[in-house]
Amino acid sequence: MADKLAKAKISVITGPVVALPTRSSDRYDKAYANAGLMHKAGVKVALRTDDTENVRNLPFHAGFAAAYGLGKEQALKAITIIPAEIFGVADKLGSLEVGKNATLFASTGDALETRSQIKYLFIDGWQVPLDSRHIQLYNEFLKRSPGLDK
Repeated sequence: MADKLAKAKISVITGPVVALPTRSSDRYDKAYANAGLMHKAGVKVALRTDDTENVRNLPFHAGFAAAYGLGKEQALKAITIIPAEIFGVADKLGSLEVGKNATLFASTGDALETRSQIKYLFIDGWQVPLDSRHIQLYNEFLKRSPGLDK
């Protein structure tokens, strides 16, 4: 279907990438490779996670898509400028340009790598605090000694 979608100039939001194949006859990596296959056919592809509670994992979905044929640069576009274009807001969001909203993050490394940590987050120019109850609990239990029966 990718060639028909490309010919009709239909954009696609696909995903989740980190998932099992939808058909039992598909190869194990079909979900990982789907975005790359469509992009190679000429389809404008954006990525989604299908997780409202874990949307923070979107860069990892893009990382898998990059490794399975989409390519790193195109995977980054698939979670930034391409969704903005599909939704008609590319004049405000999706890339760093003069006149656009300052919605961005800074990380310790490649955003598509699981080891990278987000250090700063800005939404519409406002710095968003990255502390939360989840992070506080994580840090508390990280420093806890084993064996609470002392």
